[in-house]
Amino acid sequence: MRVLARAVVVSVLCTMVVASVAATGSAAGPAASGAAPATSSVAPTAPYTAATLASGGGGNTVLDSRVGTVTATKFQGDLIQLGATDGDGNSYTASVSPKEGTSWVAGTRVPMTSQTSGGMEAYVNVASPTGGTCWLRGGTVSVIEVTRDGAGDITSLALDWSGTCEDANSTPTIGQFRYNSSVPYSGLTGTSALTFSYATIGRVGPAKTITMTARGSAPIEVADLMLLGSDTPWLVITAQTCKGKTLADGQTCTVTVAPAPRSDSGTVDQLVVLVGADTRWYGTHVEVSGQHHAEGTYQPITSRRALDTRSGLGGTKGVLGARRTLKFKVTGDTVPTPSRVQAVVLTLTAAGTTAATYLTAYPGDKPRPTASSLNAPRGYTGGNTVTVRPDASGYVTVYNNTGSTHVIADVLGYYNKSNDGALAVGGDYHLTMAQRIIDSRSGFGRLKPGYYVDIDWKYPESANLGELRAYALNVTATSATGPGYLTAWSGYGDPPNASTVNFAKGKTASNTVIAPAYFTQRGNDYGPGFALYNGASTAAVHFVIDIVGVYTETGHPNALRFTPLASPTRILDSRKGLGASTWAAGTTRQVFAPSPAATYDTWAVVGNATVVAPTAPTYMTFFEPGTTRPPTSNVNAGIGEVVSNGVVAPLAVGNIFNGYNNKGTANALFDAAGRLDVYPASYEVLSGAQTLAGSSPGGAALGSSLASAMAHLPRGTSLVTPEAVPAH
Repeated sequence: MRVLARAVVVSVLCTMVVASVAATGSAAGPAASGAAPATSSVAPTAPYTAATLASGGGGNTVLDSRVGTVTATKFQGDLIQLGATDGDGNSYTASVSPKEGTSWVAGTRVPMTSQTSGGMEAYVNVASPTGGTCWLRGGTVSVIEVTRDGAGDITSLALDWSGTCEDANSTPTIGQFRYNSSVPYSGLTGTSALTFSYATIGRVGPAKTITMTARGSAPIEVADLMLLGSDTPWLVITAQTCKGKTLADGQTCTVTVAPAPRSDSGTVDQLVVLVGADTRWYGTHVEVSGQHHAEGTYQPITSRRALDTRSGLGGTKGVLGARRTLKFKVTGDTVPTPSRVQAVVLTLTAAGTTAATYLTAYPGDKPRPTASSLNAPRGYTGGNTVTVRPDASGYVTVYNNTGSTHVIADVLGYYNKSNDGALAVGGDYHLTMAQRIIDSRSGFGRLKPGYYVDIDWKYPESANLGELRAYALNVTATSATGPGYLTAWSGYGDPPNASTVNFAKGKTASNTVIAPAYFTQRGNDYGPGFALYNGASTAAVHFVIDIVGVYTETGHPNALRFTPLASPTRILDSRKGLGASTWAAGTTRQVFAPSPAATYDTWAVVGNATVVAPTAPTYMTFFEPGTTRPPTSNVNAGIGEVVSNGVVAPLAVGNIFNGYNNKGTANALFDAAGRLDVYPASYEVLSGAQTLAGSSPGGAALGSSLASAMAHLPRGTSLVTPEAVPAH
C-alpha cells in the first residue's frame, strides 16, 4: 500500500479498513506565515492523539486538534494514519506502520525505512502544507506504549522516532506519534522558511524575526541556538528570547536574524533551536543571496590636474604663504559628487619652496590635524601621493607651514563611498609581497628624456585574482643628469599632464603611485601592464619600480577595501616616543596602529611616512611582522633631510607593522589617512562578537556570542609570485 502525502487518502492493496474513529487530544498547528489560526485554544489533555516532526532542515509540524478535528484511521497490520484539515482546506497527515507481517510491541526498537523503497521495514510519513512532506528513509522507531482489545486491535499507541527525510539532505529529524495515548508529547511550530534576496555582501542587512510556539502536553526546554549550513554563517543573530527558556503549551519565543552574505553566489543556512535532553532540532530554513556593493572600491581615472597655483588652475594663482591655507575642488568631471566619494588619491607637489616646510592636505570641514602630507627642503620641487577625504562640497584644504611655495595637485582616482547602486563597483585591493620588478641600473640604462618604458606585469592563472584594474607602485628616480619628472600611467594614449616623481641632479626621490592597468599586445604576449614616461627636456634618469599591491575585479579571496579616517591621524612620532623610539642603523622596530587607524578586520594602514634627519643616507622599509623584509624601500632620505612618501603598511595580528632603517640614526613619523579592511567583513565583526581591545598592543577580546569560538581570518599577503617582463 502507499499513503499519499498531504491528504487523508489511503490506497489499499490486499488490506481492509478495520476502524475509523474521531479521536480527541490536543497539540499545536503551525504558526508560520500563511498558516491558518488555531481552531482550538484548549490545552491538551490525555488521552493524546497527535504527531510531531522536528527537522533541522526547516519545517516543524504538530498535528493535533489545534489544526482541526483529528481523524485516526486504522488498517490491518497495525498501520495507523492521523489526519486533519485546517480552516483553509490544507491537509495534515501522519502515518506509521511496522514491518510487514509484524506488530508493534511495547519496549522495542525497530529499524525504519522509506515506504517508497518497498515498505519491508517500519515506515513513518508526516506531511503538512507548511512543513512539507517527510518520508523517513532511515532511522529507528521506539515503541513506548501499545494496548490492544480482546480482538488484538490497537487501542492506544505511542511511538518516538528519529531518522532523516528523503529530501532533507540527511538532516536529523525526530518526531512523535500518539494515538489515544497516555504518554505526553511536545513540539514547536513557527516560521518554517525565510528568504533574504540580494542582500549586500559584507554588510548586515535588514532583519526578520522567527517566531516559535510550543505545542503539546509536555514543556520544551530550549538549550541553545546554532547557525548551520556553511563554515562561515551568512546570518547574524541580532536578538533572541529562546535560549535557556522553558516553553509550555502556547508559549512563544523569537529569534531575530539578519543577512550577512559572503559572496554573490546563493547559499542556505539553517537557524536551529536545540532543545533539552532529547536533542530535538527545530530548524528554520533561510535562503540568503548576496550582491557586491561599491563602497571602499577604487576607481582609477586618467590623471587630471585639479590645482596649479602657477597658472591659477583650481582658483588660486600665486604662491601659498607661511601658515596659509587654500582650498581646491577635487570632485566633478571624472570624479563623482562628494556624497559618493570616500576619498581621493592625488599627487601633491610643492614647487620652488623658499624655506624648509611641509604641506598638509585635509578635509576642509575638519580642524587642521597634526600631520604632514609632503615635507620639502628650501628650493625643492617634488611631490607625494596623498589619500584624503574631501569635505561635503568636494574640496580639499592645503596648509603650508613655512616660507612660500607653489602647490600643484593631480587627481589619480577615488574610493567609492555610495552604496546606492548608482556607482559601478571598482577594484578591490590585494596586498602582494613587496617586490622590485625593474631597476634600470641593472642593464637597462637611464631612461632618455621624452622616452617611456612599457612594462608587463601579470599574475599566473593559478592566482585567480581576476582582471587587474590598477597597480600600487613605489617609483624611485635616481642618478639623474639634470632636473625633470617621471609620470606613471596606464600606457594607453599620450602621458597625462601630471608628475609622479620630480627629480634633480644628484638626488634620489621616490613616490608611491596608483597606475591604471592597460591590457594590450606586448611583443608575443597579451596582458596587463603600465608605462613610465620621462618628461624632462634634456635629463636622463635611472628608475626603480617596486610593486606593493594590485587592484582587481571584485569577488576574489583576500580582497581589501578602503575606509578613510575622519582626518589624517599621527600614529608614529619616534621623536616623542609615540609608537616607537628612534631607529639605529640596521634596526627594525614594531609600530602599533591603534583604533580607528586599525580595527579587527584591518590588514593594512594607508598613510604618509616621513624619515626625519638621518645621520647617514638611508632608506626605511615598512613591512608585516613575521615575514621576510622585502628588498625594497618606502622612503629614501639623505643626511639631515626630512622626506615623506605614501605608504601602505601591512599589519600582523595585533595590528602591528615593522619599520626598518638601513643606515645611521633616524626618526620616523607615520600619519594614517585610512585603513584597508578585509572584504567581506569577518563574521566576528558583523556579529559584534569581536572588537579590538585597548589602545596598545594586546590583540582582540572575544565576546560571548555564537562567534566566540571562531578563528580570526588569516592575515596578510596573497603570497602570489607575479611575473614581470620589461617590454622595451
